Amino acid sequence: MSNAMWFNEGNGQFTNIAIAANEDGRLEVFSYESVGAGRVFHKWQTAPNTGWSDWDPFGVVVDYHYTNSYLYGHTDLFVGLSGDGSSCLRLVTQGGWSIGQTDKNNGWGAWGGVNAGGMPGQLLVTGITRSSDGRLYVFGVDQGSLDVVYTQQNGVNGSWGSWQNFGHPTQLDASYAVRADDWNFRSGFARRRAPNQAVGANQDGRLEIFAASRFQMWHKWQTSLANANQWIDWQPLGTPPPVIANLGDWTVIQNQDGRLELFAVIQNGAGLLDLWHTWQTQPNGGWLGWEALTGLALKYLPKPDPLSPLKGSFRLARSAQGKLMVFAVGTDGALHYRSQNDANGTRGWEPNWHSLGGEAITAFDVGQNADGRLEVFIVSRGSVLHRWELAPDANRWSTTER
Repeated sequence: MSNAMWFNEGNGQFTNIAIAANEDGRLEVFSYESVGAGRVFHKWQTAPNTGWSDWDPFGVVVDYHYTNSYLYGHTDLFVGLSGDGSSCLRLVTQGGWSIGQTDKNNGWGAWGGVNAGGMPGQLLVTGITRSSDGRLYVFGVDQGSLDVVYTQQNGVNGSWGSWQNFGHPTQLDASYAVRADDWNFRSGFARRRAPNQAVGANQDGRLEIFAASRFQMWHKWQTSLANANQWIDWQPLGTPPPVIANLGDWTVIQNQDGRLELFAVIQNGAGLLDLWHTWQTQPNGGWLGWEALTGLALKYLPKPDPLSPLKGSFRLARSAQGKLMVFAVGTDGALHYRSQNDANGTRGWEPNWHSLGGEAITAFDVGQNADGRLEVFIVSRGSVLHRWELAPDANRWSTTER
């Protein structure tokens, strides 16, 4: 495999990628320059669906401090859009630093900590999501106690409230990361077409989070929109074969009809990763048992630096027609994707995976243009490269520059 069909958006020592859409639909991409330098760079589309600006740095923020040996790592930058109608992008690092736009679509403030009262001294941010009223939630793990913790904005685009502690699922079983659906508020296309679902939550707007531990997958959800601080106790969500102890990473996304679907990679006996998934039987409802999504053996992405954990190997997206799509790095080192046959997967999944090529991939992420076309960015040997759909759901991808 090679990077021949990928268009280069910058050489250097980039280590990761995070993508979200501005309120006007323009994609914006974020990446650490390097672990040592600690600067986050960003670039953005100059108009929806078109080309890109040059890279521009924020000020220095150094906060790579992973100590949790159980956490393989999904990403270390989290970005999403707070608010509704006058929304601003906000970037949060895994160390709890935050920077936000000063106005929708334009301008950025300065770094500040998500350091309201009760912030853990060893915080590891592992996910962000948005509530139905437009406020961002930040979830993470106290690496000292392994308690699940979270904070929320006091108002849309506002300051952060005091940190709350969800503790352990059980006294003998501690979680090591938290995930929540973030597709609907990272994708401007999805927000405009399903505003009632533009949250990392159930169809009715109640937030739901997912955590793995040494022995079990767990989930927890708000019981009432009228009282956002009322959550059910931790509930088990089954054990995808072969054993939960080998679970490397997981992600949740909402189907077009509002049903949440959870995907996870499990290390098999050969040391490779198999992909499993489970989904709600109806919007806001219960869950089915786990099933394998076969046909591609995944592998962990290599460490860009000894201080960082192994990176997760897959990402989720929802196409313009509402079909869920999985993007994953296979054992051949290339990026592959596979999609549902139709929206909501009523006719199952395509039988085969499609290769987008690529080599030496250390990180990647998926964004969605304002016209619905997906765009994929990878980091390869410190350079940032990307490919994009030529038309929504056409299964045809770029091979040259726009």
